[in-house]
Amino acid sequence: MKPRPNRCRTFPKRARLRFDDRLLTNVFPEITYVQHISAPQLAQAIKSTASDSKLRLLDVREPWELEIASLPNATHIPMGEITARFEELNRDQTVVCICHHGVRSLQVGLFLERNGFDDVINLTGGIDAWTKLVDSSCPSY
Repeated sequence: MKPRPNRCRTFPKRARLRFDDRLLTNVFPEITYVQHISAPQLAQAIKSTASDSKLRLLDVREPWELEIASLPNATHIPMGEITARFEELNRDQTVVCICHHGVRSLQVGLFLERNGFDDVINLTGGIDAWTKLVDSSCPSY
């Protein structure tokens, strides 16, 4: 029996396109990039702005996820409700988006930037990174 030919086309590594940020922003000026912050950097920012209300933590996880682990003083708006409820947020505050691993929060951050929020930051690694790098007493799931 003859082996079937591979019908998937693969391109050699040198033929794959590489984009850098300058090229993308020149071709697609409407593309925005959310800033990122690590869990230890966020912990330091929370400590330094404890009395200042300039920093708003936005947790976009589902309610059942909050029951397992959450950050104190975080505003909870699930990702599925953000389009209807984003006006509850203050555009003058720095909004730090948080989810489990940082993917949903990045999507919410991009949405917020497209809707007029100037200072949006994504927690890289999400609550999972917070648990591993900052607060080991916070449950992991």
